[in-house]
Amino acid sequence: MFPSCKYAALALPIRAFTPASDPTCSSMMLPKYVKVFTSSKSSPSIVIRLLHAVLYRRILLFPWCILRPTTAEAAATLVIFSCICYCVFDRRAFHNLLNGEGTTMESNWKEIKEAITSTCHEVLRHKKHHHKEWITVDTLDKIQERRNKKAAINTSRTRTEKAKAQAEYTEVNKQVKRSIRTDKRKYVEDLATTAEKAAREGNMRQLYDTTKKKLSGNRRKPERPVGRTLRRTLESTAPLNPPNIEAAPTDLPINVSPPTIREIIMAIRQIKSGKAPRPDNIPAEALKADVAATARILHILFNKIWDEEQVPKDWKEGLLIKIPKKGDLSKCDNYRGITLL
Repeated sequence: MFPSCKYAALALPIRAFTPASDPTCSSMMLPKYVKVFTSSKSSPSIVIRLLHAVLYRRILLFPWCILRPTTAEAAATLVIFSCICYCVFDRRAFHNLLNGEGTTMESNWKEIKEAITSTCHEVLRHKKHHHKEWITVDTLDKIQERRNKKAAINTSRTRTEKAKAQAEYTEVNKQVKRSIRTDKRKYVEDLATTAEKAAREGNMRQLYDTTKKKLSGNRRKPERPVGRTLRRTLESTAPLNPPNIEAAPTDLPINVSPPTIREIIMAIRQIKSGKAPRPDNIPAEALKADVAATARILHILFNKIWDEEQVPKDWKEGLLIKIPKKGDLSKCDNYRGITLL
């Protein structure tokens, strides 16, 4: 589609975001450019003409060695999301930070969070849950009914209502497990029939795909012997001559100045992707879509935090997750709580 990956990642303009356009109507232009960037029939000359047509309006520069999408659809999604992050997120948050002289640190953080989350909702949307291919529609309906019964247990106010809801949930849960076992058994029987038919016809490729990939499932690595590892750890001796480290005569020259934009860029690039977001619902991929714009906005926020010696209230909040232990799960003593910051 592009002459090289370098040109595909260096100049990524979008016509919808001109200085006179409204960022709120960005979704109106997305389908056209998704079609242009993902079409396998698009020649390099068409893409180059498109780039030159909007070159004087908006250009988005990226280090091509950082963003390497694997497919055309992933590349188009990355292009659109990155451009919107640059044009919408940068214009909403960065413009308000520069012009808002009397704003507080808390208001600045709320503007940044709103800009990122609204852009993610507008471009990426929510991920659709893909269930197992062998689960039938009837089973999915029963699972939804079980979810409703579980919500009824959590919202019950009296012990009588809770006991009644618990009994209904137990009955529906049995039906769900029974239906899942039936669907799984039918799915395996169909695969066995397909494998037998492929073996009779001599179709080795279909036989291999059915037996190895579908019936065998994911193979787990063999576990290490616990006894041997523990014995090896206990038999190891401590060092005979422990190191004698003397205290430094003078303090080290540690830089205590506010973080620079370069340090913020390095920290953003070191964030791991594919992790669950914090309670603010900001994924790491949104911050890494345009590292330069994110670093400039966060640099102003960090300077205010550094001067005021306070952090936003959202940074002090955490999610209390309950982890069940052994025993009766209807008792609160059989749960262990952890806090996710």
